[in-house]
Amino acid sequence: MPVELHTTKARVVAAIDTAWRDFHGALAHLTPEETQTPGACGHWSVKDILGHIASWEARSLAALLSGMPEDPPDTDEFNRIEAARKSPLPLHSLFAELEGTHRALQSALADAPENLFEPGTPFRESLDANTFSHYIEHTAQIRIWANARRHSHPNAHPHR
Repeated sequence: MPVELHTTKARVVAAIDTAWRDFHGALAHLTPEETQTPGACGHWSVKDILGHIASWEARSLAALLSGMPEDPPDTDEFNRIEAARKSPLPLHSLFAELEGTHRALQSALADAPENLFEPGTPFRESLDANTFSHYIEHTAQIRIWANARRHSHPNAHPHR
C-alpha cells in the first residue's frame, strides 16, 4: 500500500527524492569521458552541473540550518565563482561532494519544522528552486544532450 503524504513537508521531501532519483537516472549511462565533455548545459559539462547542483544544495542546507534563506545578490556571479572553484576537482570528488551535501540536506530536512515548508515562504521558494526544480531542469538538459550525442555518434555506444 502506498504511503500517504499527509503533510506539506512530506510532499516536498517526496518531490525532492523523486527528482533526485530521476537526476541520477540521467547520469547512469554516461561514461566518465562523456561526463566531462562540454555542452550539456551551454559550455558546461555534466561534471560542471554536478558541482553546480552541489553548490546550490549547500546554500539550501546553510539556509535551513541558519533558518535564514538568502539568495546571492548576483546568481550569475555565484554560478561563475562556484564553477571556477569546482572545475579543477576530479570527477570522483564532485560526486562525493554532491552525495555528501545531499545526504546532509536530507537529514536537515527530516529535522526541520513543518512550517518551513508552507508554500510562498522565502525558504520554500528557495528550497524548491535549489532542489527538485533544479534537478528537473538539469536532468532534462542532460538527457537531451546525451540523446543528441548518441544520435550523432551511434557507433560510439553500441551497448545502448
